[in-house]
Amino acid sequence: MPLYRTGLLIIRAWVEKTSSKPLRAHIRTTTDVSKGFESELTVADVASANAVVETWLGNVLEKDGVSTISHETKSMTTWEVEDLTDLPVVSNTAAREIGRVKEVLFDPGANALFGFVVSPAERELPLLLVPLEGIRSIGKDAITIESLTVAGPFEENLQAQEISAAGGYREGMNVMTESGQSVGKVDTVTVNEDGTVASYHSSTGFFSTKHDIETSEVKSGSKDMIIIFDGARDGAVKTVTGN
Repeated sequence: MPLYRTGLLIIRAWVEKTSSKPLRAHIRTTTDVSKGFESELTVADVASANAVVETWLGNVLEKDGVSTISHETKSMTTWEVEDLTDLPVVSNTAAREIGRVKEVLFDPGANALFGFVVSPAERELPLLLVPLEGIRSIGKDAITIESLTVAGPFEENLQAQEISAAGGYREGMNVMTESGQSVGKVDTVTVNEDGTVASYHSSTGFFSTKHDIETSEVKSGSKDMIIIFDGARDGAVKTVTGN
């Protein structure tokens, strides 16, 4: 047997052509192959994938008492959708706040936000819509966009109005396996800094058994439900349902 520890990182990448940010990279990592995979993550841009690889390499080094990579790259920030309401929306080029998030619109079919309905800083102006592709980043204190041109009139976007009328599609969706087994309802959606889904959180049963569902486990989604693969998380579905 080798006298050194062996880490392993596997990236499975594909393109979702219907999404405004089509790249998907599902990354599985471990710092010790004898323990199996220790983490899984799906990202939607090259920079995030690079950050995961850099973090993993740093973790491999630290396991053997060596540290050469900054701790600043060790985590990727995620946000619960319900916490985004009332955050200011800031234009980087104009260097000013254009308004605050009035409503978060979600698109289950794309595993991402549809966009934000924004109340303008000038109260007499109509509501604005910042679509997913216009989001620069979701930060701790503000949501940034590159320029004012990415925001358009909310009242002119019929799909945004439909999602808004249905409560934003943010929660309450049924979770079903592809073979037809119910595993509860979505009660929380967590998103990455670019607005793509990091995970769904579902609960089921009288005692509200909890389960985190990663986007790599989702086969499809609609306003009514998300379908997950039968083998998602090696049998975690049975844990959720209590069978």
